[in-house]
Amino acid sequence: MNWTVFLIALIINSLLCLTQYLFEQRDRVKGIIEPRHSIIPGSDNQKILYWEDFYTQAYGDFLGLVWIMNCFFHLWATGQLGLVDILILIIFGFGSVYMFIINKIDPKSKPDWGKTLSGKLTIGGMIHFPYFALLSGMSAVCIFNILLGNVTGLLLILTLLGGIIYGITFSLDITSGNFDSLKKAKPKNQIL
Repeated sequence: MNWTVFLIALIINSLLCLTQYLFEQRDRVKGIIEPRHSIIPGSDNQKILYWEDFYTQAYGDFLGLVWIMNCFFHLWATGQLGLVDILILIIFGFGSVYMFIINKIDPKSKPDWGKTLSGKLTIGGMIHFPYFALLSGMSAVCIFNILLGNVTGLLLILTLLGGIIYGITFSLDITSGNFDSLKKAKPKNQIL
């Protein structure tokens, strides 16, 4: 494994994550998104979540996906990426963004740092799409090359570790309710 390639992946991934966070803060300061942890009006006490409230973003992206990006960059640097890999990158990238956008514009999805109370996407949310697409595509390419036996040794171990870390953070977001749909408040019984 080439540690210079890893350092490049670390810097690029960190800058991409920091960009999302900074645009979230811009949206917060401008009042585009509600204050962090405020209750979503009309919800069953669900809170507005920010980028740093999602396990997948605060931990999975930094500690897990950096190793996926590292694997992809190693495949690229060693000339192992071919036309099939590029097609996989494009198909999975666009497919994942399509599914993500469909979820975000669904009225049943919760407002958060990427979607306003009125249902509009924030700048931060829009900036998250290319990152989500890129890393989804890179992940698919890495899995494909692992199955082909092109990723071995320490690079394989670290790539699998990155996938496990991301999988754990994804599970934590599910079990914590971070990925729950919007739950409308239950009507209160009125006494006549």
